[in-house]
Amino acid sequence: MSNTSKEYKLLLRSAREKRLPHCLLLQGPDALTLHAATDAAAALLCPLSGDEGCGCQTCRRIREGIHPDVVTLDRADAIIPVDDIRQLRSDAVIAPLEARGRVFIIKNAQNMNRAAQNAALKLFEEPPEGVSFFLLAQNADALMQTVRSRCTDFYFGAQDDGEKSEEEREEEKEAAAQAEEFIRALAADDELELFLVCSRLEKLKKQACAAFFDAALDRVRAALLAEARGEAAPLAQLGREKLYRMARILLDCRAEIDMNVNTAHLTGTVAPLYFGKQLPERV
Repeated sequence: MSNTSKEYKLLLRSAREKRLPHCLLLQGPDALTLHAATDAAAALLCPLSGDEGCGCQTCRRIREGIHPDVVTLDRADAIIPVDDIRQLRSDAVIAPLEARGRVFIIKNAQNMNRAAQNAALKLFEEPPEGVSFFLLAQNADALMQTVRSRCTDFYFGAQDDGEKSEEEREEEKEAAAQAEEFIRALAADDELELFLVCSRLEKLKKQACAAFFDAALDRVRAALLAEARGEAAPLAQLGREKLYRMARILLDCRAEIDMNVNTAHLTGTVAPLYFGKQLPERV
């Protein structure tokens, strides 16, 4: 997977130079954050250059997921219980088996329950020497602020503007305007209106569709923060449950764009999923 964003380049450069903070929060679609975390772990533990294309045994085994000093906690979409974090604390004090340090990757970190997040606070703030934690999250707003304050954030979303053509930038301006129309329909909590707005997005090209989902997701995230703080916001009246549901739908759709899922299918599923309708399985 190719990733040329500024965030990715900064992450890799910091890892190669061994200046990476010990606790990172990588936000964005699963495929992008896992790719970035794996490359960063390879660059951090590489005994040679740490370059993205390095083919040394350490880098190769990390990218293949078989290096003993890179541990991934993956419960898919299930809740991450406190016992998993307690086990992580025990594992973190074990000396590296082969590399200069150890990396622990927590997928879907937003699924840690409150007890698990509280149990992780001390570990994330003062990890053992040479130990790094990479928290991967589609929706970091679900994490407690005390956890987020101990992390350095990297966000993986749309491609950098500097690497886009003029045509792509114009398409994305249009997509941003469509995102505003989408948010107005969402704020009205009107199923038909939301469906009509989404149906007008079906002919978006892949890059423009990605920009639409990024822009819409940014606005939903802002509403979640406003709701948590008790502030007035156009979407805050929907409540946390509905906002989380929409955030999850948008994140899933955004991730599927990178897997070349048809954009018409993606935009057509948003309203039915949000209003709890059962969709037929794709074949």
